[in-house]
Amino acid sequence: MPVAVEGGAVDGYTSQVLYVREIIELGGSFLDQPPLVWIHLIRSILFYYLDFLSYIGGAWLVALGVALFFVPLMRLFVHARFSYVSILLPILIALVSYRAVFVALSVGYIFLYFLYSRRVIYLVISFIFLNLSSASVLIGMLVVCIYAFRFSAWSWRLGVFLIGLTLSFMISLQDKIVGFMSASIGYQPTVSVGEGGLWGVLTRNTIFTSFYEGDYMRGAGYLAFLFVALLIIFLSLCVREFKGYGLLFLAGLPAFFLEGLGVIALTIPLFMFFCQVPLAIRSEYHQSAQSWYKERV
Repeated sequence: MPVAVEGGAVDGYTSQVLYVREIIELGGSFLDQPPLVWIHLIRSILFYYLDFLSYIGGAWLVALGVALFFVPLMRLFVHARFSYVSILLPILIALVSYRAVFVALSVGYIFLYFLYSRRVIYLVISFIFLNLSSASVLIGMLVVCIYAFRFSAWSWRLGVFLIGLTLSFMISLQDKIVGFMSASIGYQPTVSVGEGGLWGVLTRNTIFTSFYEGDYMRGAGYLAFLFVALLIIFLSLCVREFKGYGLLFLAGLPAFFLEGLGVIALTIPLFMFFCQVPLAIRSEYHQSAQSWYKERV
């Protein structure tokens, strides 16, 4: 099933899913496994969801199963000035792996919780999607910390959500620190195997590895995304209703220089900006933006 492999080889995500499957087939207990395996278990949920759809209906049902998660997010763009731009979102299914698609939608469900309805299911979906990459988990944490109070959305539910993301990120971070410092298998630098530490982290960022491996299309795409992010930061200084975008993309800039799918997690905010959904940063400016949204949705 063409779900998790990106680039044609068995990547880290696929090996994690296979490890979880091995534990299940051998009748093992996840309570006996280290916390990192629990994260792998969360990541495996979507694999088995798509695997089941593939088994009963083939590739078309898999695509439909992915597309269904786009439907609730369309509410974010209702009556936006350029709402028609959001129609391009489902094209992601044809351009990137399903794992990347889910990560791209992850932050959108947080904004759906903030702006449309405080349903726990939105946080649950976002939590599963964000955990497909530790870099996207960090982006999710930033979104909650930046906007929770501005949207008057803070509650025990959101607190549990943030604690869960924080624990997930810390567990992954600890594993990565140990791996890069010791230059373990899977954590070596891109251009000089055997050296670890900060060099190993920086040479594994998506932009660098894309050009180094000859994937110029992907590298150019990430560079274009970086340019747009910098442009959004600049433009947000001029329009107060959109300053929230500048803060988010400024906080998310490190994702462009690290490995993982953190940049992909900024996809929905990018489309929200293009569609001109207001996202203010200060409470006195946010009231008008929130009224704008409630009147239209």
